[in-house]
Amino acid sequence: MQTLLNIVITFVLMFWPIMLMMSPMMFDAPGSQNDKGNIAILMLVLCYPIFLFVLLWLFGGRYFGVSGLKFAFISAVVIAIAFSVFGYFGIAFNLYKGISNTSYSVADNKVYFNGKPIKDADSQSFRALDDKQNNFVASDYALDKHYLYCNGKIVEGATA
Repeated sequence: MQTLLNIVITFVLMFWPIMLMMSPMMFDAPGSQNDKGNIAILMLVLCYPIFLFVLLWLFGGRYFGVSGLKFAFISAVVIAIAFSVFGYFGIAFNLYKGISNTSYSVADNKVYFNGKPIKDADSQSFRALDDKQNNFVASDYALDKHYLYCNGKIVEGATA
């Protein structure tokens, strides 16, 4: 019975690397990086090895003779490294702070573009430009009382 359980768990775990490598496709739709529910579901689903091994440990099972709790810890470390490499912790942290990951945003008296702060931008007068008639969107242009910005960079020679 233990051998069969080890085989089943191994097959279930074989899908995790595939899911991890395909997970960036969840952010293909516009605005999907700014959806807290989308990020939470992604991170919870990718943590299934931890839940699997904790469940195994709770029922007193072992995976190839090693405690499920030990494998849960190893899984947690591997998943944390993967989340760091793929930038999922940064995306989640930005959303928690109210910072947009895909356009301009102002939070804590700082201006951000794609989740990264813009130096020297004035948060009090900052506004994104949106002109539907000329087909440019807010994520392209913005201005404050000093500068005009295009994609988060100051447009040299232009004044606000």
